[in-house]
Amino acid sequence: MQKLILTRLAEMLAVCLLTAFLIFVLLALAGADPTAQWRLEGRLSDETAAALRSIYGADKPLLKRYLLWLGSLARGDFGQSISYGAPVATLLWPRLARTLAVAAPAWVLGWTAALAIGMAAARRPDSLWNRLGEALVLAGSSIPRIILALAALALIARLQLLEAATHVGFLGAAAPILVLSVPLTAFFLAQTLAVIRSTARADHVLAARARGLAESTVFRRYILRPALAPLLVTAGAALAATLSGSVPVERILGWPGLGDMTVTAVRNRDMPLLLGITMIATLAVLALNLAADLLQRLNDPRVRHD
Repeated sequence: MQKLILTRLAEMLAVCLLTAFLIFVLLALAGADPTAQWRLEGRLSDETAAALRSIYGADKPLLKRYLLWLGSLARGDFGQSISYGAPVATLLWPRLARTLAVAAPAWVLGWTAALAIGMAAARRPDSLWNRLGEALVLAGSSIPRIILALAALALIARLQLLEAATHVGFLGAAAPILVLSVPLTAFFLAQTLAVIRSTARADHVLAARARGLAESTVFRRYILRPALAPLLVTAGAALAATLSGSVPVERILGWPGLGDMTVTAVRNRDMPLLLGITMIATLAVLALNLAADLLQRLNDPRVRHD
């Protein structure tokens, strides 16, 4: 277990460094210099633009900028945001907390709903639960989050709850949580249904039923644990999808999280802020992947002793 953790931590460091370098290169190729646009718009003189480029290091070669940024990051300094004129670290943590305040409940809601519906559907193949599960998988995986967010916004306006929904509180978080949980429920439910249905026809399950064990006992001992495996394995991918999907959802529903800040950073070509957001999102996904691997080893002895 310790070897696994150390290996994954080394992999996380390598992935973060590679991700940061790729973002540096892509932004440089895309012309991530806000002063150029500001000069064209007449908002800056050439002298002021040159001074700003010197302050933010935009006048230095790409590799040198990358190494300087790595040195600052090692000291816990994410740099200064061009858009907000404030340290990136002080901007990121409150926004990250707000994004997690909707992403984590959405993930838990999607996970539990998928497991509950999947178990009910698998135990009664011809019931309403089975048809409901298949309908949720189809609808949740085919409707884009932006459409769900627009529908939620229209419903909020219809119910005259716009003022309450714009507050950073329970009412304001309810709509983003529900919108983000729909595709997560479909994602988890599709895997849960497939695993439970295939496991229910396995030889050891048929043998347990032949021994006269109660159906509830068979389901709890021999079917439920394998059903948890895909939910644990894909936890990191689900979080990545939630974080990327939160960008349009937060923007449309007015939730001040990382997604909303990402739009502002891209629009203003704010490289320090974009790098900070990318690093935080990358670390979050890699950390949850590590946690999912550890939980999978606790859930499945075969993986534990591999």
